Amino acid sequence: MNIECVVQVVQVKPGSIVVKTGVEGLCQHCMPSGRCRADWLHQKSSLETFEIPIVGPILVGCGEDITLIIDPNRLVKLVALTYGTPLLGLLGGIAAGSLVGLSEWLILGCGFFGIVAGWSGWYVQNLNLGLRIK
Repeated sequence: MNIECVVQVVQVKPGSIVVKTGVEGLCQHCMPSGRCRADWLHQKSSLETFEIPIVGPILVGCGEDITLIIDPNRLVKLVALTYGTPLLGLLGGIAAGSLVGLSEWLILGCGFFGIVAGWSGWYVQNLNLGLRIK
């Protein structure tokens, strides 16, 4: 089952579109709360916009409603890579520093280096969300 969200095109730029969501643009999981559950720190404003990069010709105009489709398996994979690789880097750096017998501050430095290495490894892969427009 794909995640679908209806959004309105606010602006068309070369290589991207700017869209905004409303309550009617929420997916079935977010509709009961009236806000996007992906942003749990504050209430979404209907005036908040998001820029989506587009590869290929842009065939939509301002004011049109479009449906964005996201594969949930790909979303889970990206979330796991985004948070998992820095966490594994942190734990690996701490473990390596502890095994070598370094002082606590150097072990902390190894953990920090592991976080940077883990994040860099994910960033270099240049993964995208695989968003489709219907």
